[in-house]
Amino acid sequence: MDDVSQILGVPISGHATVGSSSVDAESFGLLVKECLGIPQEVLDEQFTSNKLSNEWLKGYFSKKIDDSTAAEVEYAVKGYLLFMFGCLLFVDKTGTHISVAYLRLLMDYKEIKNYAWGAGILAYMFGALREASRAKVYQITCFVHLLEAWIYEHFPMFAPQPNMDYKEEQIPRMGRWTNISSTYPNPKNTQKWFRQVIDKLHPSQVLWDPYSNVRDLRPLNHISFLHGALCILDKTEPYNANRVLRQLGHKQTIPTARWPKKRMTLTQTDTIWKLGDLLVQDVEHRQTRLDELQEHRQTRLDD
Repeated sequence: MDDVSQILGVPISGHATVGSSSVDAESFGLLVKECLGIPQEVLDEQFTSNKLSNEWLKGYFSKKIDDSTAAEVEYAVKGYLLFMFGCLLFVDKTGTHISVAYLRLLMDYKEIKNYAWGAGILAYMFGALREASRAKVYQITCFVHLLEAWIYEHFPMFAPQPNMDYKEEQIPRMGRWTNISSTYPNPKNTQKWFRQVIDKLHPSQVLWDPYSNVRDLRPLNHISFLHGALCILDKTEPYNANRVLRQLGHKQTIPTARWPKKRMTLTQTDTIWKLGDLLVQDVEHRQTRLDELQEHRQTRLDD
């Protein structure tokens, strides 16, 4: 979760992004009218499914902010967020539509900022990566730009040219890269080339904590040490920080068993997330910090 927080600048602690993904005809109308303020006659003319078109959302709410009431501004902001969900953060296999189930997370305008959006984005990505790893699956549907930025941060040899105008205090951090790719071999041999490079990687070529120089600006959130589950709507994914302690700046030890071991209900997931502070590994179980370990090793070498 630390990577999501650093790269995107979105919160990783707060309300769980949990809710039902099921939408019938009645709930569709209620969600869209109450959350987006779209009249019933427009719904009857435009929609026959539980999804909205990203292009339609963009067109409908375009310039809605000008000379609008406070309520209309709220509708437009929610419409824009739903558009962002469908285009970037929670892209589905259509690539053009977004389920109105996500409106359940946007109902209370004042509480939107208090959701753990970063945890939800990561849960969605975990699910997409799991699906993409299966046989005969040839695409991945998630916020792939986040995955790319994570690779650039931890594996500098794959990074594109840096954005020379970027300042470390800027958010999102993924703005530090340009869209100018590094030079790779012939596209037909790219996959083979990547595999060869990865197979030959040495630990010294990996940046385990690429954010060490900005910790004063954006400290490591203790929720990153969670040993539990992440959720997005009614989908849950295990999150076991004890398996990536080195990436979080600590000595990696043999982790305990994966948790949770079975699929949980929405109520269980929401309850577990609210107990997040109790499920975060304490300092003792996080083991020795890497910088202390390295100092100890250097002292022994000097002796």
